[in-house]
Amino acid sequence: MERLPEVCIKENSGEDKLCNRLDCMKHLWTKADPSAANAGSNNDTFWTKDVQDLWKEVSEEMEKKGKEEGYGADCETLQNPSDKTACKYLHAGLEALYKAPDAKATCLIDQGIQKAFALGENLSKSGTNCSSGKCIPCQWQKEDSKWECCLESITIDSTNGEMKSAKDKVNAVLKDDKTNMDAMAKQINTVTDLCDQFKCVANRWLKEKKARSTDLDRVRSTVTSQITDLSKALKDATSEKNRKNYEQYCSNIMGQNGKAADKDACILIAAGLQNLYKNAEDDVDKSLGRAMKCVLLNAVADKMEKELPCKEERSVVNGINKAFENSEAIKNRSGGCHNNDKCFKCERFTNYEGCKIKTNDNGELQLKNEIDLRLKEDNLANNSSLLKSSLIKTI
Repeated sequence: MERLPEVCIKENSGEDKLCNRLDCMKHLWTKADPSAANAGSNNDTFWTKDVQDLWKEVSEEMEKKGKEEGYGADCETLQNPSDKTACKYLHAGLEALYKAPDAKATCLIDQGIQKAFALGENLSKSGTNCSSGKCIPCQWQKEDSKWECCLESITIDSTNGEMKSAKDKVNAVLKDDKTNMDAMAKQINTVTDLCDQFKCVANRWLKEKKARSTDLDRVRSTVTSQITDLSKALKDATSEKNRKNYEQYCSNIMGQNGKAADKDACILIAAGLQNLYKNAEDDVDKSLGRAMKCVLLNAVADKMEKELPCKEERSVVNGINKAFENSEAIKNRSGGCHNNDKCFKCERFTNYEGCKIKTNDNGELQLKNEIDLRLKEDNLANNSSLLKSSLIKTI
């Protein structure tokens, strides 16, 4: 004989009945007459043991399988690395759910979430405990927030007489599992290729700031402000007063013919990295600003390597590489990015010319052309300004 909760859920199995199914949960924790002395105890046990245990099982499976090589093969068809990781985590969670986190992501991971829930629909038909239509597909309610309102409307008694909503109870379960949640968020935000970093951050910025616009002209407009800020940081970096702040990141550079290495190139890049990690705007602006500055800093490094005279004597290439090698240390000592998983590490990017971003008209924008043009217009990277004043010395 079916229990009351199962009957209630089956009667409300339609796609538009999620709120009703959530309300069915009351039959799981209301195991006694509400007026009975132990009614609150039953309610507490449901949330502090049953739900907590289920979430622990699901989240641990997500954390374990989400990082496995080869798991979630269907997720591999996604292009964005963060999409792939989010898809694998959610697929593992849905798989665990049928057998028995967007706010923390830097990139836009909608496609990964959609893919995972689509795969989950198949699991709802083939899962171990889902024979004969027992399981209702868990669907992503992206645009419809009625389920949140529904959770808020469900009131639960506690042993101490305190009244809380089902949403409060769910949030408490997630908060208690901070270790797994943080680990998954960190993995989702692991994107090492600068071109991928820039594309995913730009897409999220456009969605949150520009009402889902895909017009990359609005991203281009942010370049000038980042150039201005970065040029200020580089301008006086090699002065006697300021260089000591960055020399700690520029030790053990190999000089030419056994001579002491010139550290100016390293100091310039280290100053740029420190400026990048100190960005203090709101979260999505902060991410875009860092990605843009990392692109600009790599563009400046390219100019230094290609155009400076006497670059071997000045240890330009070795100095640039040394600064980028210490990018993690600079990041960890900064105020804005210390222990922040949403901060990408800015690394030396050698495929700058091959970075292409799809535009709103389905064309392609070559990032190098866009950045070089603006660097030239702003005078940041030509021989009459930064490079001439800071690195071209008489040898």
